[in-house]
Amino acid sequence: MQAELPLAFQTRMSGILGQDEARDFFQQLDGDSPVSIQYHPIKGRIDSDLTAVPWYERAVYLPERPSFTHDPLFQAGSYYVQEAGSMFIAWLVSQLKMPERPWRILDLCAAPGGKSCLLASIMPAGSLLVSNEVIKSRAAILRYNMAKWGLPACWVTQLDPEAFQALAGFFDLVLVDAPCSGEGLFRKDPNARLEWSEENANLCSARQSRILRSAVPLLNQGGHLIYSTCTFNPAENEAQVQYLEELGLTRVGLQPPSSWGIHNQHHTYQLYPHRTAAEGFFAAALTAPVSDFDEREKKTRPKAKPKKHKSRNKDYTSEFPHWTKLPRREVELVSPWLERADRFQYFQNKQGRIYALTKELIAAAQELASKLPRIDLGFPLGQLKGKNFVPAPELAFHTALHPKIDRVEVDRETAISLMRKETPQIDKLRHGFQLVSYQGLGLLWLKGIGKRYNNYWPTEWRIRK
Repeated sequence: MQAELPLAFQTRMSGILGQDEARDFFQQLDGDSPVSIQYHPIKGRIDSDLTAVPWYERAVYLPERPSFTHDPLFQAGSYYVQEAGSMFIAWLVSQLKMPERPWRILDLCAAPGGKSCLLASIMPAGSLLVSNEVIKSRAAILRYNMAKWGLPACWVTQLDPEAFQALAGFFDLVLVDAPCSGEGLFRKDPNARLEWSEENANLCSARQSRILRSAVPLLNQGGHLIYSTCTFNPAENEAQVQYLEELGLTRVGLQPPSSWGIHNQHHTYQLYPHRTAAEGFFAAALTAPVSDFDEREKKTRPKAKPKKHKSRNKDYTSEFPHWTKLPRREVELVSPWLERADRFQYFQNKQGRIYALTKELIAAAQELASKLPRIDLGFPLGQLKGKNFVPAPELAFHTALHPKIDRVEVDRETAISLMRKETPQIDKLRHGFQLVSYQGLGLLWLKGIGKRYNNYWPTEWRIRK
């Protein structure tokens, strides 16, 4: 039984929608929430028999909510469970005039990670994505979800938005999915109604303005900012867009298809659950100005000559805090684990953990590392114990993993047992590290030792149900 909708919320929404439509709106908030997922661009297998989410081609609605925890495909990162309205971000990005080169993206309030997974899936090759979350516990969830998505140019930070100020003009796109009063979750989350108050909504509004004030300078000239919330409150939505205009940004005029049922008011977009198969979601896209001088310079600047391909053996510097470049001899032990291993430069931190970083992003990584207090650059590979390599748990999910790594395919029951940190019987297990896969997708590492094996699924990831 749902708690009653807050009276102040009902009064406000009746004023916005009118009494008759508000009645349909309130009735829908007491109904069932639709269930939707986005598929991984490489690991996902789209079920064409399911109803598609209209604004993102790699997303579908499910007829009912299964136990995602007990689906090895979900655990392997084949798909991400995400509210359909949130995926409207993909359509907005597709309509923006983005650079004809790899992008630099910041997801400033990224946890738990659904929108970062979405952005990572649609950005062009060679792009980079920085996903940030200031709250420690939520940042841990973000790291885990991005690890399961397993794409190489996605880096995580745990910083206050103001910590990015040294990166003024660095990003082509900044997404601010701001903390909000959560009115759009009144149907999905029973606690959202109990936690709502006008005072909290006012606090959220002030917090949103502070975040946006930090976000705007991070855009390069002509860069884009997408602002979104999961609320219906004009003080947290339209008023914040007006504030962005006061900070110098301009709304981008877009027109979603009318069949989607999205309310378009002065180029701000509100999804209502009685009009769309989604929870409550608000979004707007804005653009940073381009100076006249910069435009003239672009038109008159001679086209750069194409760069000659440099040697794959180029010796990159390792000017990263607390990192050293991995010696060549140790690279030879590590690189066979990755497909097209020469794409990466390898580093080691003070704890001996080895990371791989895409070579084409070295310069950007150095700038980020020099201007931010901390950032998780690259992706973890594992550690060397003598002449033996111990793969990191995250490497089992990664799309850069070499397809010929020794592996053992298991059924659903065995996969779930292993993720409970158990050691079920596995036939034909060989000596040494092997990748456990389910329907061809990597899940975790086992190490065969004689007639037994060790299960390397991390304790903190253990399925407890």
